[in-house]
Amino acid sequence: PAPPPAARPGGLGARLRGAALGAALLPALAVLLFFPVPTLVAALGTALFYRLALARLGGVTGDLHGAAIELAELFFLLGALAAGV
Repeated sequence: PAPPPAARPGGLGARLRGAALGAALLPALAVLLFFPVPTLVAALGTALFYRLALARLGGVTGDLHGAAIELAELFFLLGALAAGV
């Protein structure tokens, strides 16, 4: 899927749009292999957050990317707690 559109053309979210996804996928796949439930909870929760941001703002900003990182960490920890890891 294509990355979400930026809310402002000159903002940090617009600059992150072209970031290399491949560099992030290898560590993410390694974490998925060892911690599948928390990783899936984090991915689903973060995707829901981005969907809400797109619906409300029409795009994402650098601040929303930062919030998504923090929420992904929170969802991962909640998933780990639920899975008993």
